[in-house]
Amino acid sequence: MSELLKRLITGLVGAGIIVAVFILSYYGVWVFCVIVSSLSLLEFLRLSEVKTVPYHWATLGFTSFIWLLILYYLIVGPSDYLPYHLIVISLVCFLPLAQILTLYNAEETLPLEVIGRMVQGLVYCFVPFLLFCFFSIPTKESYDPSLPLGILFLNFALDTGAYFAGKSLGKRPLFARVSPNKTWEGYVGGIVLCFIFSFIFQIYIPVPPFSWFAIAAILCLFSPLGDLVESLLKRNMNLKDSGSILPGHGGMLDRFDGLYMAVPFLYFYLTCC
Repeated sequence: MSELLKRLITGLVGAGIIVAVFILSYYGVWVFCVIVSSLSLLEFLRLSEVKTVPYHWATLGFTSFIWLLILYYLIVGPSDYLPYHLIVISLVCFLPLAQILTLYNAEETLPLEVIGRMVQGLVYCFVPFLLFCFFSIPTKESYDPSLPLGILFLNFALDTGAYFAGKSLGKRPLFARVSPNKTWEGYVGGIVLCFIFSFIFQIYIPVPPFSWFAIAAILCLFSPLGDLVESLLKRNMNLKDSGSILPGHGGMLDRFDGLYMAVPFLYFYLTCC
């Protein structure tokens, strides 16, 4: 099977599952964020050469605790409340916990590097999808799948337009030092397709007070930078893909790399609008 066919099948199946679980319930958003952030975190720790298994489980266990805290409030908490302050306090506690973990590892020779990579993995892979969960489910009563689904599909449109435009028209490297296959023609093709979809969404799926054009602009600016950052990480490790869980796409980091960079800026826009 060709890589393009694998990519198309994986994309269509994945998109169908995401649409179904998001429309069904806000619990679907929670499940999506848990799976993507957890698998991405494990991929990142492997890429950054954090080889000690207890570090992996400690970081993953910490993020799982926060996800379970959110789930608890989604199930039994007030309908208009998520425990933002408890989550912020928990995130602040991660650094001293990581320091304690390295303190009791007698074989650790580079504690500062390991702690830095664990914290970076938390900020890079976990926090963006925590924010994604927050603006997707501001309260249980006001849940609307249009916003999170629209953001994901605009990002997919950006990636898809860039892929096909780059394959057919690409000549000028966008950032040859990091990713020689990415081109300016592909970048422009992605922007065009992303804004076409944002125009359609603005007419048929409005989400006032937000503008799909503003969301598309943020994605077009920051998502390609996230793609380049992830390419830099893989180049540093001499890897083509971060994983193989998604046939034709690679790993979770490969598929959602743009969102890691774009989501914090989207959150700023969506909460300040």
